[in-house]
Amino acid sequence: MARSENSQRDHVSSNGRPGLGQCTRCGDGAGCSHGVAATAGNASAVVSWTAPANGGSPITSYAVTPSSGGTALAPVTVTGNPPSTTATVTGLTNGTAYTFTVTATNAVGTSAPSAASAPVTPTAPTVPGTPTGVSATAGNASAVVSWTAPGNGGSPITSYAVTPSTGSTALAPVTVSGSPPSTTATVTGLTNGTAYTFTVTASNAVGTSAPSAASAPVTRRPGSRGRERRVRIRAHVLDHRRVRAPVASTTAHTGTGSALLGLASGTEPLGDSTLAQTLTMPATGTSTLSFWYQPHTADDTCTGTACRYDWMEAQVRTTGGTTLASLFKLSSNSGTWTQLSANLSAYNGQTVVLWFNVHLDGSSPADDTWMYLDDVTLTNTQTTPTAPQPPPGSPRRPGTPQPP
Repeated sequence: MARSENSQRDHVSSNGRPGLGQCTRCGDGAGCSHGVAATAGNASAVVSWTAPANGGSPITSYAVTPSSGGTALAPVTVTGNPPSTTATVTGLTNGTAYTFTVTATNAVGTSAPSAASAPVTPTAPTVPGTPTGVSATAGNASAVVSWTAPGNGGSPITSYAVTPSTGSTALAPVTVSGSPPSTTATVTGLTNGTAYTFTVTASNAVGTSAPSAASAPVTRRPGSRGRERRVRIRAHVLDHRRVRAPVASTTAHTGTGSALLGLASGTEPLGDSTLAQTLTMPATGTSTLSFWYQPHTADDTCTGTACRYDWMEAQVRTTGGTTLASLFKLSSNSGTWTQLSANLSAYNGQTVVLWFNVHLDGSSPADDTWMYLDDVTLTNTQTTPTAPQPPPGSPRRPGTPQPP
């Protein structure tokens, strides 16, 4: 079989083995593979390549070999029918550069190694970067705060904390969770006529970022007119798969009781403890959900998709059970009351389900997981325009009311 002197073949060899070479031009009608590429992760790398010609016999496996400083390490074998052309190589050392070669195997034998990938260096994840562009818009005893998500440091951002401040006094932060968490939050419980600034931090599995620069101060004028409607949440059990019905508890954020989801003691079942409420959302205005929860677990702690055993979560769903938004998902043993606020205005005019759940994995001995839930409110604020006030010091016409 003849080939150009200037080409390197990715060819069907005479012995029927697959070809996996790097070539500049294809000769003999053989297929050419593309270069091997790698993307570094945390003590790992994702390696990808293009399948070569199979030599007349299906490719049954690939072997991905990492090398560092000229030393080849143990290969990772990829099998399947057909085998994937992507592999994750783990067990690497952060801070060390690696290259990768790939061989292909069929029933006849194994190809020559591919050309090496460009070097990549795995790195350990860090805390997220600092959120930027924090801005706030004043509402009636509230403010809508927004910001730009920072880099995640190599680990997904699981939550933000929005801290209002007046003067030099920082108030209780509002936690924004989700997968991913929203970059907008409504902060309630503010005092009209008082100036507030806001800072934001971002958290991932590694830790919490430094606070952002403060927003410009915002103040709701006492004379602004608004209309606010609070919708009382009457929670009841909807999920027929539950194995542990929520119960009333004397542990409370305010008042005399709260809902207890999950299991605080006893034999742990396998299943869910769920509360849900159908909401007909207002047609217009700013709709803000707020609730307080207190998490407890004797199981492993986790956030988001890393949770595999016990966890607690909150979602906004359709009446058919489709998830519209994940408000949080975690397993925590903080034992402290935490407020979560979410802007649900995107669902105005719709009927949605507010869904709370604690999942239990049936472990024996029991590693109990439970959550207290209290002060769940949906606030809808609509601002009614008012006439502008005259400039300070302007004379009033007779009969004109004194501005507030």
